[in-house]
Amino acid sequence: QALGDKISLWSNSSNSYGFGIQSGLLQIHSDISASDIAFGYGSSSAFTETMRIKGNGNVGIGISTPNAPLGFPPSLGKKITLYPGATGDVGMAVWGNLFQIYSDNPSADIAFGYDVAGTMTERMRIKGNGNVGIGTTSPQDRLHISAADASLALFGPNASGGHLYV
Repeated sequence: QALGDKISLWSNSSNSYGFGIQSGLLQIHSDISASDIAFGYGSSSAFTETMRIKGNGNVGIGISTPNAPLGFPPSLGKKITLYPGATGDVGMAVWGNLFQIYSDNPSADIAFGYDVAGTMTERMRIKGNGNVGIGTTSPQDRLHISAADASLALFGPNASGGHLYV
């Protein structure tokens, strides 16, 4: 019934690897902050690591040396699946020098904005058909800027090599 260390798998004079209990918390711990906790399969002498939690709090999935709070191996492909849909996934991937944000349906949209107290305020939307809307959720053209956002300046090279401002 007491809180504290429960199972010590290895210890020295003051630190241990093991399990502990605190109020509403199961603890899996290592001896010092430079030590890590790894998950995988096999035996200790033939261990295949699949995930590591570094002593500094960084988590590596498929990599033992994450250099950020969440790290992945240096390989191309899907990195995060946010929702496994019926026709594909919704998530993020890396292909060559391309960071992808993708949806599971050709008619699905991707929105950008900010969240305050659980309410998303949308600022930009990319439709499944390729139309982009700024200040509108229903862009009717390849680039549709709402009247409220019409003060935006768009520029690019014109036929004579100068810049065209709209």
